[in-house]
Amino acid sequence: MTQFRPLILRRILAYILFGLGFITVTFFRNYKGSFISHEFLYWLVGLFFLLIGWAILRYTPPINEQLRKEQVAKMISDLKINGEKIKIELSKCELKSNDYSEEREIPSDKALTTSYTNDMKAINILTGNEMDNVQIVNVFQSILIYKNNYMGKTETFTSGIIPTEHTTLLFKIASQKTTFIFVDKLDRSKYYFDLEFLSN
Repeated sequence: MTQFRPLILRRILAYILFGLGFITVTFFRNYKGSFISHEFLYWLVGLFFLLIGWAILRYTPPINEQLRKEQVAKMISDLKINGEKIKIELSKCELKSNDYSEEREIPSDKALTTSYTNDMKAINILTGNEMDNVQIVNVFQSILIYKNNYMGKTETFTSGIIPTEHTTLLFKIASQKTTFIFVDKLDRSKYYFDLEFLSN
């Protein structure tokens, strides 16, 4: 867990800042005494701590997510080093796509949502303008399927889901022409379909 120490420390710092900010903002919002002067400045400092803590929490990935990413990266690295390397022609892959559009509620940041935002959404519903609360989102889902002859048998390799627009995907595939599949020599159900060129 040593490699995750920076993430742990960042999250601890975020919780401390968030907690201090919340306590300070709550206290000075209702403060009516005269013992502490310039209470508004303290309130601003508390709000600053609150926002900084929230920002650090939001942009610090959870430990388990980071651990999963590192495990996947290690598996891919092991397959590239020790696995069987199969060069394939992308033109021989079958491309299957399932692109669609869906309605999604327009996201609002829960930490910054105001009563005005909620009121406007409620008004849109009451006035029959529910569509103003949603947006149309295009979802792109494709996979590549490659069939390989291995010791007289046909084995099928399927890529992960590719979230790329269909025309753009076809262009990148045509430009790349070839790629590799790295297969575990002891367990051929474990493999890595290299599509890293799609990120370029």
